[in-house]
Amino acid sequence: MTAATSGRPQGRVVSPGVRHPLIDEVLGEFGPIVITPDHEPATISAHLGSAEALILQGAAGAGADVIAAGPVLRVIARSGVGVDNVDVAAASQRGIAVINTPGANAKSVAEAALTYSLAILKNLPHWDAQVKASNWDARLSRDTKDIAGATLGIVGLGNVGKELARLAVALGMRVVATDPFITSADAAAVGATLLPFAEVLEQADIVSLHSTLTDDTRGIINADTLRLMKPDAGLVNFGRGGLIESLDVVHRALVDGRLRGVALDAFDPEPPDTSHPIFRHERMLGSPHAPGNTPSAWDNIFASFTRDVAAVLRGEPPRYCVNPQVLERP
Repeated sequence: MTAATSGRPQGRVVSPGVRHPLIDEVLGEFGPIVITPDHEPATISAHLGSAEALILQGAAGAGADVIAAGPVLRVIARSGVGVDNVDVAAASQRGIAVINTPGANAKSVAEAALTYSLAILKNLPHWDAQVKASNWDARLSRDTKDIAGATLGIVGLGNVGKELARLAVALGMRVVATDPFITSADAAAVGATLLPFAEVLEQADIVSLHSTLTDDTRGIINADTLRLMKPDAGLVNFGRGGLIESLDVVHRALVDGRLRGVALDAFDPEPPDTSHPIFRHERMLGSPHAPGNTPSAWDNIFASFTRDVAAVLRGEPPRYCVNPQVLERP
């Protein structure tokens, strides 16, 4: 049974996720809008028969099979900067523009990453657990680190990384960063010192991950690179789950005492298997890819990609497009 004959509602714009007012306000002129009941590939595919635009939020993705199910698709929009769950090559082959929203939620994600970094430096999970266990004397047994003078290592100095650097510098932290696409002058402009990846790991009290996920960055945090980190350092991941080789290597470093703490907002896969022992470790803080999702951040994201989707549907150039070569085709 094809999508066109399945009896499911068909729309010109299809979105697996919440129905933000801007979807109707900006894209309603192009035809019916369908919000799918879930983000499963089969569900999305079943609604693409007449869709010209597919809007992806959260865990929703578009592999080659989903793209093939949309015979008249012209644009795929993805909230956030990462498009690793979109088959960009398949979209490009069809002449479909792939839109993302770089920088739209950079400040809110940077604030969240900094908050979790400070929680690790100050041992907040430990102190919370001890006072709830009526262990008042615990205050004499564990250390709390100063924020001012601590070194924050940022892996990936893009929009989020730069915002994080500015915030950390304002608190008196020393910031070191690594990014193959950033110059020393770019790093210095936000108060960071650009260093090779290994030197960032060796010097940082907190390592915060903000790289995009590529073949080169997948698994950059692994057993070998964790050994480069200074004893009692912390690890924060608000980038992509695949930047970490596995939860096993991070859990092992926590158990061995090599990591002071870890905060994970991104996992691979998502949602993660919470039966893993790391989720019961006192010094692991977790969040469901969520603390950067403030109301203002979501407004910025929807404003960005609805504007660009509308531009593509009108035959105009979008502001952000990860495969701009398709825009040059007749």
